[in-house]
Amino acid sequence: MLQKEHNIILYIRSKKYMHLRWKDAKTTDFVHISDSEFSLLPGFSKEALDGFIISGIIKTKPFAKDGVLLLRYSVDFNGEIDLSLLRNNRSYDFPFGGIMKEHLLNTGLEQGVPQSEYFEGFLRHRDKYMDAYFIVDGFSGRIHTPISIMKGEYRKSLLLYKQPTSSLDVITMQPLILAKVLENEIGKNDFSNWINSGDDIYLILKNKARLVTRDEAKNYFYSLIFGKSDKRLYLIYGHVNWVTWINNYKTIINKNNPKSNQKPHSNLAWLMQKLEVQIMREVWGELILHNVPFLTVHDEIIITKKDEDLARQLFENVLSNYFTYFCLK
Repeated sequence: MLQKEHNIILYIRSKKYMHLRWKDAKTTDFVHISDSEFSLLPGFSKEALDGFIISGIIKTKPFAKDGVLLLRYSVDFNGEIDLSLLRNNRSYDFPFGGIMKEHLLNTGLEQGVPQSEYFEGFLRHRDKYMDAYFIVDGFSGRIHTPISIMKGEYRKSLLLYKQPTSSLDVITMQPLILAKVLENEIGKNDFSNWINSGDDIYLILKNKARLVTRDEAKNYFYSLIFGKSDKRLYLIYGHVNWVTWINNYKTIINKNNPKSNQKPHSNLAWLMQKLEVQIMREVWGELILHNVPFLTVHDEIIITKKDEDLARQLFENVLSNYFTYFCLK
C-alpha cells in the first residue's frame, strides 16, 4: 500500500485543483498560500515545508503585492487530493441544501462531450467531498457549484438523473431587479418605468449615453451596478431621483453588507443579489414542492426536458409576484 502523502503536499495539490474552476486556469499554475493559512494545516511545520522545497517536491514562485514579497506554490498535479483540508469553502447548512446536493450527485454529461479537468474531478470526488462543491457565498447567499461555473456550451449537454435537460432563465434579470430595488427604495422613477413598460433597457441606455452598440450599453449597465459612485451619470440622465439614490447608496456604510466598510460601492450589487437570491429560493422551494429535480446557475434553473412546462409555470408564478413585466427564455 502506498504511503499517504504529507498534508502540506495534499493541500497544495488540492488548492491547485480548486484553482481550475477559474477561467483559463491550468494544472501547471502556481497557487498562493499564506503563512497563516499553512499554520492551520494539521501536521504543518515550517521545517517540513522547507524540506519539501529544498528537495524539489514543492516548487515556489515569488511575487510582490503591496510592496511585500510573497510566494506561490506548486506540486506535481498527478496524485491524491484531500478537499477536506481546505478551510476556505463556505458550505454551510442551507434551506434545500441537502436536496440540491442530491441533484448534483446525479448530474452528468452526454457521451462524447469534452470535460474540463475540474469537472472530471467533480465527477470523481463528489461522493466524498460534496461540501467543497456546494458553496453558499458569504456576500449575498448565492450558490456556487461546478454547474454554475461551467461554460454555457457544455451546460447544454448536461444530464440530470440520466435525462436530457433544458434551462430557463429570465431575460435581462439584473435590470429587472434594479428596477424593483429602485421602486422599493424611492418609489416612482424613470428607470423602473422603462423596465415595467417592456422597453429594451439596453437600447435606452445606448441612446442616452450615446453609445454605438447594444452590447456596449449592456457593459455600461454592469459598470453602473458594480462601479463606484459616478457623478458623470448626471450628465447622461440628469439630476433624477434614481441616479441620485444610486450614487448616494454607494457611499454609505451598510452594516448588513459584509464588504461595505472596505467597499461601500458594493452596496448596490449586494442589495440586488440579495433580492435575486430571495426570488430564486422561492422558485427552488416550488420546484421541490412539486418534485421537480433542478440545478441552479444564479437566476437560471436547469431541469429535465420532461419537466420543462411545469417548471416554467412555477417559475413564472413566482416572478409575477415581483415584476410587472418579465420574459423567460
